[in-house]
Amino acid sequence: MTTLTTLKRETKKRGVNYAELSAEIDIPRTTLQGYLNGTSHPRADSMENLTDKLRISVAELVSGEEQSVSASDSDFNQILSTIPAIHPMALPAA
Repeated sequence: MTTLTTLKRETKKRGVNYAELSAEIDIPRTTLQGYLNGTSHPRADSMENLTDKLRISVAELVSGEEQSVSASDSDFNQILSTIPAIHPMALPAA
């Protein structure tokens, strides 16, 4: 999978409007269209801005392989349950 395919997949998956995306990452819309059409490729700074906005890694953008989170919900719940023990002010309001 190419950067182009990944970019299209992620924008569609997140319902991102191309005009908004180009404005948010501060590149001309025509430049973003070039990325999406495969006629140009993002520079490192644009790639970083794209991945930040789309919440994916640069490795995922380039490789096309979706990164998965290995921790389960129970792992997160266990971590959350330890917060009050670490910081007493983190207790829920009564």
